[in-house]
Amino acid sequence: MNFLDYLTTLTTADTRQAQGRLVKVSATTAYGLTFIFSDAKPSVITYPKGALLGRIRQTTTVVDKTTKKTVAYTAVDLDEPLLVDAVNQKYLTYLWFKPSELEFADNGEQPKKADEKTELVPLYCNTTSGVKLRPEANTLKKELKIVSYGNIVGYTDKSTKKYLTITFLKVFDAKGKAIGWVASDYVSYSKPQSKALPKVDSSGESSSVIVSQDDDPQSGISDSTGAGILKVVLYGFFFLLFSLFFYSSYRAYKDKKNERKAKLV
Repeated sequence: MNFLDYLTTLTTADTRQAQGRLVKVSATTAYGLTFIFSDAKPSVITYPKGALLGRIRQTTTVVDKTTKKTVAYTAVDLDEPLLVDAVNQKYLTYLWFKPSELEFADNGEQPKKADEKTELVPLYCNTTSGVKLRPEANTLKKELKIVSYGNIVGYTDKSTKKYLTITFLKVFDAKGKAIGWVASDYVSYSKPQSKALPKVDSSGESSSVIVSQDDDPQSGISDSTGAGILKVVLYGFFFLLFSLFFYSSYRAYKDKKNERKAKLV
């Protein structure tokens, strides 16, 4: 089923039904944006028709700067994160697509653990400050990512570990691979009753604008090549001006010094 067709059947009371569903590309080409929240220019990743993308995180809307129309975008948690900075080990873990470019690639069933037939259940962040996914069940370990309120953290078989007074749940990705641990006090098995999927029409437009910085943490990862080149050019220009000023001042000083010497002779 085309995802845009699905959205047009919803009302605002139908909160986040599609979250966690597996999707693939339905259009000839799908254009995944690294972010939609920032005013900076996002990078664009293209995918061919039929490509399996990952699982839906949420759908939200923004105002297109060119057409001034409110357009819906869907964030998809990628099954295969994209490495964008090998030095600092930065990955793109999700991309934004237009709903018209997507279609469901599953029948609504939950994923199973990779090494077993145990069905996994989804975990959602239920705290407004966000929840930290850690590599181990230990609060001293640096978080892998912070998941904002209402979004899906991953899937669990309900395995637990205790660290001091905190109970951690084991978390798996959509393929059933273990990816970390999360504190059980900050997650729930049911979808929070907020951030409803927006009501959109067949053109993909909506009347609400609900995207925020928390929804789009990758907004700091921009297509900044042009901006970086501009900075280098500007720095070079100011350095040249400073050098010319210093050289001119030095020459003037030397000329006056020579004049004083000539008068003394």
